[in-house]
Amino acid sequence: TRLVEKSMVQVETRDGPTRYRLLDTIRRYAAEKLMAEGDEAAVRDRHLQRYCRLVDEAYAARRRRGAIAEHLQLWTEMNDVRVALERAARDPEVELGMLGGLFLVWVIHAPTEGFERINSALNRTSPSPSESFLKAGHAWNVLGGITGLRWEQGPTENRLLQLIGASDNTFFRAALEMGMGYEAERVYNDVDAAYRHMLAGVELHQAVGPGPQLAMAMGSLGSMEARLGRPDVGRVWIEKAVTMALEIDDQYGAVGAYFHLGYLELDSGTREKALAAFISGLAMVESGDTLSTADQVAGIACAVAASDPRYALRLFSAASRLRSMMGPPVAEPWRPRVDAGVQEAREALSSAEADAAAGAAKGLTTETMLAEVRDRFSARPGRRPKPGNGLSSRELEVAELVASGMTSRAIAEKLFLAERTVETHINHIMTKLRVNSRAQVAAWVTKQGTFAAPSA
Repeated sequence: TRLVEKSMVQVETRDGPTRYRLLDTIRRYAAEKLMAEGDEAAVRDRHLQRYCRLVDEAYAARRRRGAIAEHLQLWTEMNDVRVALERAARDPEVELGMLGGLFLVWVIHAPTEGFERINSALNRTSPSPSESFLKAGHAWNVLGGITGLRWEQGPTENRLLQLIGASDNTFFRAALEMGMGYEAERVYNDVDAAYRHMLAGVELHQAVGPGPQLAMAMGSLGSMEARLGRPDVGRVWIEKAVTMALEIDDQYGAVGAYFHLGYLELDSGTREKALAAFISGLAMVESGDTLSTADQVAGIACAVAASDPRYALRLFSAASRLRSMMGPPVAEPWRPRVDAGVQEAREALSSAEADAAAGAAKGLTTETMLAEVRDRFSARPGRRPKPGNGLSSRELEVAELVASGMTSRAIAEKLFLAERTVETHINHIMTKLRVNSRAQVAAWVTKQGTFAAPSA
């Protein structure tokens, strides 16, 4: 407290715990004193040990559940993590273990940085079947696909594939199959090969057990089934993915599963259901997740292209610009659907009107785009309960409908969700509110303030 009062230590107050930091000038002075006293190496080693532990714990938790909170803490402390990575570079095993363990942080917040760091470390390291090398290889594979940078590589890819393929680690072999499936689909447009790899990946992930990777694999396989002309089979896999992601509290995985569901509904001609799916996904997107924001927004634009072409073009334009920030373009399988949506919206307007609508999105950032779309498509007017107890916006909406007396089936029909998905939402709501019944959920909603009655 005395240091704060003397402005030697700065206080940062925001969501979450209060944090303290040093001014850069004081930090540099303290570092010089630490070095002069001969304590720098020991302190930096303790610092590295702390962040190795945090990364390992988050990575281990991610195998079975969403672990979003643990990864958000790492991102909040990313400047410290980067310093720890500099120290870790003295030992390739430690460095690769940390880089691979940061998988979800890279995917959500900094895919290009993650790929470049891992690529550099792998090129400085001899191939090894160690856990650290395989973790880093898995992250390299995924991040390279997201950013499009992987396809520029050669030797690194070959040795990774050989090592992972020869490994007896079922998790990494499953991830490899999924990676080869994405490559066959998005690079070579070979849907049959993609299907074989994805099916093998799902089967291997099922052998490992429930977790985020299985949920995401099932969603991808469902989309592939739909592309092969089996939408009913695809729907089963995708709904399993949505349910599993919600059950293991994996918001990032649920975003992807709802994304697959949205495009399935678009292909089925049910735009209202598609819009509901994309909005459900967008409600769970983490702040700063540019890729997920761009993809969900493009899906929403497809869903409203006929009913609101001006706004659709605004969304298409914003999504395209945000997506371009991620690196070289990747041949996504849903690109033809997006292109068709753009054309549909443009044909409904004059050229001048269409250009003006698209140009209106010029200044939108990831954060402003998220806020705008969430606000525009928020449920009916009226005062909603304030967010609390960790409930997502979708869970708040479900809680309102429970409070209005609607059954799970009625809620599912209204929100265009599977009934099992609604039940999973309700179970999460009761867990977060620490209540045991729908009546208690309704009481909590009422206590928060008035809310609008559901529309017919």
